[in-house]
Amino acid sequence: MNLYTLPDPAHSVLLTIDVQREFLREGSTGRDEKLEVIPCIKGITGLFRSKGLPIIHVVRIYLHDGSNADICRREEIEGGLAMLRPRSEEVQIVKDILPDPDVLLDESTLLHGDIQTIGPAEFILYKPRFGAFYRTPLEEFIRKDLGLESLVI
Repeated sequence: MNLYTLPDPAHSVLLTIDVQREFLREGSTGRDEKLEVIPCIKGITGLFRSKGLPIIHVVRIYLHDGSNADICRREEIEGGLAMLRPRSEEVQIVKDILPDPDVLLDESTLLHGDIQTIGPAEFILYKPRFGAFYRTPLEEFIRKDLGLESLVI
């Protein structure tokens, strides 16, 4: 690291990626070991909130017909796999890491490519593929709107 690549904790943004109920035990693709990271994520989101630092929750949403699903999952979803569907319980972010457990995804806003605001410095963004920066407004939002460059993921 050098002067230009050192992280700047006081001017960082936290990204949580795919911390949705689907991937926990209850979801069709969930596994128990994924529960182990939730306390850590809860701790760091709490720390960022207490310092007034921004948090962006990056999520996936798959339409019933699979038309917006990753290529590796499209066939399964077309075949009936109910995964990350709009208005489902499984598509929602894990309650423990939200500023308010009653916050729900605004799927129409997210699927339109817009960012949902859920707190003073907390947002949700939809990603159409595995990469959070691929075909999303994430980089521009972080750099231009928030004026930040350091990421905690």
